[in-house]
Amino acid sequence: MHCIDRNLLGYRLALSIVNSNEDISLLNRADFRDDDLFHIVVNYLSIFGYNIRISESEICHSSTGNLLHELPAPISFMDLGLQSSHLDKRFLTDFSTSKSIDEDLFELSNALNYISVAGLAVFVAIKDYIRKCRQQTAFSDVVVLVGPGNNGNDGLIATKLLEEHTSLNIHTFTPKISSSRDSVICREYANANEIYNHKESVENNIQHFLDFFSPQTTLIIDSLFGFGFKGTPRPPFISIENFFISIYQEWHIFSIDVPSFCTVSHLSWLPRALISLTCPKHKHTTKLIHYLGGRFIPDEVRDKYGIFNDWVGSNIVALLQ
Repeated sequence: MHCIDRNLLGYRLALSIVNSNEDISLLNRADFRDDDLFHIVVNYLSIFGYNIRISESEICHSSTGNLLHELPAPISFMDLGLQSSHLDKRFLTDFSTSKSIDEDLFELSNALNYISVAGLAVFVAIKDYIRKCRQQTAFSDVVVLVGPGNNGNDGLIATKLLEEHTSLNIHTFTPKISSSRDSVICREYANANEIYNHKESVENNIQHFLDFFSPQTTLIIDSLFGFGFKGTPRPPFISIENFFISIYQEWHIFSIDVPSFCTVSHLSWLPRALISLTCPKHKHTTKLIHYLGGRFIPDEVRDKYGIFNDWVGSNIVALLQ
């Protein structure tokens, strides 16, 4: 099992345990397939606010372990919920605070843990956006614009889940391939799951790429750059920025964290919908459908920055009102 799949399984199991109405203050290590999966589950349960005691009994005696056999293959994420929440201005963050939160998260845990669950939150939000548009727009294709950093990784995880759990045709456009370790792992994961149906290289032009699609039936997932983008984009990205500015009012575009080529304080274009990860950023609270994904943040980071924590049941995304 790929490390990303293992992490997503552990997260899904932790949510299932929370919703099982069992006493989960004590977990038996023998109920799990291996130690790595056990520790992933314990980690997420602690993030959800549970203090877990561990039993070293070698006998499988609790029904918690049965959850491993109840989950269908591929792992079911379709019942993960989405809640409506009021956007309290206390939760808004600027660039420096957002950067500090990300730095703290990566220091406290494996970067792939963070990326995997962030990608899962993106998938849940996209699924809800498609549902909201159903009466006016019947999407048949999803074009995913994959950037070289963590924003692109989030898009790849969401793409893999869309491929598994929907009948949509998935197409990817990758203007630049990153050589960073985590990006390489995510791209190996994408290739292993055959989600690069149309893998375009830097020489290809995005306008030409989108000539094959219609704004009436196509959803564009913008996972090129996050809130850390600054300066002037260089080729091949400068043509993509200009293209976004020229087409955003006509096409359905769903952005991750912030619209690509924009900053926390300045927007040159607006998507139809956006998911903020960890916390909402300034300027992104009106004129678009705004989701929040952040149910993967440890207590110490959440308390330090006053991050939203009003999660209910197995919900991992909030629709901000």
